[in-house]
Amino acid sequence: MQLRFTIAICLITVLGRFADVTVWAQPVDTPTWHWVTIPAAWRGVPRGDLEPVGGYSWYRCAVKVPRSWRGDELTLCVEALDDARASYVNGLNVGATGTFPPRYRSGLGEQGRYRVDADLVQFGEFNTIAIRVFQNDPRPNFQVAPPVLLNQDKRQGIRMAGRWQYRPEDERTWSKATPADFAVAPTTRTKGAGPDRGVFAKIDEIANVERYIALRKSDHDPFPPKEAEKNFEVAEDLEFQLVLSEPDIAQPLFMTWDERGRLWLMEYLQYPNPAGLKMVSRDVYLRTVYDKVPPPPPTISRAVIESAFMKTPMATESMTSIRSLSTD
Repeated sequence: MQLRFTIAICLITVLGRFADVTVWAQPVDTPTWHWVTIPAAWRGVPRGDLEPVGGYSWYRCAVKVPRSWRGDELTLCVEALDDARASYVNGLNVGATGTFPPRYRSGLGEQGRYRVDADLVQFGEFNTIAIRVFQNDPRPNFQVAPPVLLNQDKRQGIRMAGRWQYRPEDERTWSKATPADFAVAPTTRTKGAGPDRGVFAKIDEIANVERYIALRKSDHDPFPPKEAEKNFEVAEDLEFQLVLSEPDIAQPLFMTWDERGRLWLMEYLQYPNPAGLKMVSRDVYLRTVYDKVPPPPPTISRAVIESAFMKTPMATESMTSIRSLSTD
């Protein structure tokens, strides 16, 4: 009898200790909401029963924001695609890329970073991140990073890569959900939570903010030039030679060799947003209208260009001509 009583007390103690652990149901499709994997699902338009209705669809997930983030500057980062998409935090719109009908405009090339007011966030609790999307025959197969909730002050982030709820059609009330919508009790602990269940709580420490925001699955930090050189596989009858690398060049756009064996490289340092210009409109072909015409490039003397010209074994002759490139 004494032994049975002792075992019973132990069981009650153990169960009581874990009584506040979140209880999860298996994530399954419902008649209204479906599960899709983000960002992979954004590489094309959903088909079949998941096809957007009238071009519209919604995505949403739950994020548990730690209490320690209270008072810090928070930013929601949602990378733009060839569509219009508006981002919501707990039912309120915090920003958008592109514009929705009747004056639809693709947001491709825009920067989807939105400051999140502290009044919108329930610290220490589950918060709804929702994205309203309109698509009009978008170009597919763009590699895109998952949304990120960024804490600028602490250099921490929550990456929302995993399963999200998805629903075609358009209804603004879908921008807000409850923990029960994700089959989770609104408790203080998140044991068992994970990206496969539409709930995100993992805090990442960030060394480089820009790299973290743009990080895609299987991505890694860039290798130093000499380290990258070792990763190339070259045929036995060919030789690999490093000619140019950062910081000597940045954002190369195009390269070619001329008839004299010289290597020419074009950089686009201000891609995709030219400095000093404000975009007024952009059509489905990404033809962009800006608020003004920029001045032409400054005149640079031949001596300056020749002094900056990098001679390589493929370009040992003196430069005898200078080609200038201009855009309308």
